[in-house]
Amino acid sequence: MIIRAAQQQQLKGSAIREGQGDAFSTLLVKNRLREKSSIVAIAHNVLPPGSAWGERVQHNTEEVFYILRGEATVTHEGETGTLAPGDLVLSEHGQRLAIRNDGDEALEFLSLMLAQPKETRPGFLTQGQTPYSRL
Repeated sequence: MIIRAAQQQQLKGSAIREGQGDAFSTLLVKNRLREKSSIVAIAHNVLPPGSAWGERVQHNTEEVFYILRGEATVTHEGETGTLAPGDLVLSEHGQRLAIRNDGDEALEFLSLMLAQPKETRPGFLTQGQTPYSRL
């Protein structure tokens, strides 16, 4: 599957997941739940300085944040740390995750959301049900 830039959805949100400030996302892939794929969404995200996505508990999904530019302050399962370009955090089903930009430049990161394998999830996201639909 090839997805052209013109097919990707540009989004702007404020106070994402009860966070603060603005957030900008480009949904590269959305709602790819199929028998052969566990991809829920792939997004390129930008948080300006002072912006944050509030804490979210993963439900039937796993989410990866991969830092491209800037520094991220990430709180995962109550532990807070700083991530730099090339670092990533993996949040599994039932875990809590928040990300914020305490730096002076824009924070740019990829987020990859995957559905849990069917055999390990009590229920699963159906098409149209994704945290990115709130943006």
